[in-house]
Amino acid sequence: MKIPKKSIGLVFLFFFFSSVWISPGFADSDGINWYSYDEGMALGEKEGKKVFVFFTAEWCAYCTKMKKETFTDPSVSAYLNENFISVLADYDMESTLVTKYNIRGLPLSYFFSESGDSIIQRPGYIPSEKFIHMLRFVHTESYKKMSLEKFAEGK
Repeated sequence: MKIPKKSIGLVFLFFFFSSVWISPGFADSDGINWYSYDEGMALGEKEGKKVFVFFTAEWCAYCTKMKKETFTDPSVSAYLNENFISVLADYDMESTLVTKYNIRGLPLSYFFSESGDSIIQRPGYIPSEKFIHMLRFVHTESYKKMSLEKFAEGK
């Protein structure tokens, strides 16, 4: 039995689009469930989770280093997936966001409350052990009581 090429193409398109529509976000090679900005902010409000936005660019060496080293740490990816909605924002593709948040340097880690209010932002490369402290600082709402530096010191 010969299957028409048109049918094969339609089946392929069906599986491609269904996988795109069904997936809640996209998991990068680091295991983090990444969302677009609009989708992530809406999901943060809906699920009552804080939002982590990582501003990056292909040409940014420290962005790549953070993706390869910090985000591949299993404790970081697990903590992000469990407690945050993670957004990957490309500096070159998201000019509206770059202007809105006055982004001047990369990489930039930016945290928002469930309602979209800015909590904290940190520029530059952040190694996994320091990044996990920042995640806990934001998730536990310790930023309401102390600085990140005091939190990291255990005070």
